Amino acid sequence: MVSRAWAGKARPIRTLFLSDVHLGSRHAQTGPLLEFLGRWIPSQVYVVGDFVDGWQWRRGCWHQDYSRILNVFEYWADHGTTIHYTPGNHDNFLRDPEIARVIERQLGFVEIQDEFQADMIDGRKLLVMHGDQFDLVEGSAQWVSKMSTVVYDSILTANWHLSRMVRRHHVSPYDLCARAKKRVKQVIRFLSSFESTILEYARAKGCDGVMCGHLHTPIISPRGEMVYCNTGDWVENCTAIIEHDDGELRLEHFYTGDRLRPRSSRKGAAPMGLENWSAAAPSLNLMQSPSLNLVQGTGLIPESSMTEPSC
Repeated sequence: MVSRAWAGKARPIRTLFLSDVHLGSRHAQTGPLLEFLGRWIPSQVYVVGDFVDGWQWRRGCWHQDYSRILNVFEYWADHGTTIHYTPGNHDNFLRDPEIARVIERQLGFVEIQDEFQADMIDGRKLLVMHGDQFDLVEGSAQWVSKMSTVVYDSILTANWHLSRMVRRHHVSPYDLCARAKKRVKQVIRFLSSFESTILEYARAKGCDGVMCGHLHTPIISPRGEMVYCNTGDWVENCTAIIEHDDGELRLEHFYTGDRLRPRSSRKGAAPMGLENWSAAAPSLNLMQSPSLNLVQGTGLIPESSMTEPSC
């Protein structure tokens, strides 16, 4: 069971939006994510795509942190949280209805759809989708995107080693990559008219704004009567968007950038430890999961990656 001390410190919130965790990539910042998740008790969660990285899973394996993250979601669901999942380009195998339904049944606490409409407490309606459908490169030359992912993975590795030498604990170990990727994504946004196109799509759906991921550029930006929101990612930026009970949408950063330590270690922020999550939530036996066997059959998750409990 969750200790009373932790239960009194985790903050209840209305909605948590997060995306681009990229489980399966060696650069996914699962430790910071677990610490961040332990700060909140949401009424509803929207996972906005690329939670799993099917493009890079061949080189990875199932890490214990992945099960711990799913245990957090299961614990929330057992206590009334509704969890919605919209796939992205890196986990687009979940756009296959057969795979999506099997995983829904196996996990038992998630609903998977291409799009959702999130009803805000202030009456606004936000279209929730990953957004890769409006990326010019993804739509016309996905091979370019996949090739650039291989190159970028090498750059991330170099950035990580540099960060270890510099030892700047108050910023993401991939801070330099985040800055570089922001410039690249600005070009993509310009060429694709990404934001204006996705907002027009949301308007046509009768929504007042959009909540997306994909670009790894966290932002909440009013656009006239509409609002454009991007949750960021958990590789370079470690960000999410939260709707509080008063209706405020707030962009939350795990790394402060201007302080000497992550927010989680400051007074007043008391995330649940990983050992407490393991005790509080039932362990998901994902190594024997039929849903993962089905996904494995697609070639996205190789047999060898499922034989070890951790990397």
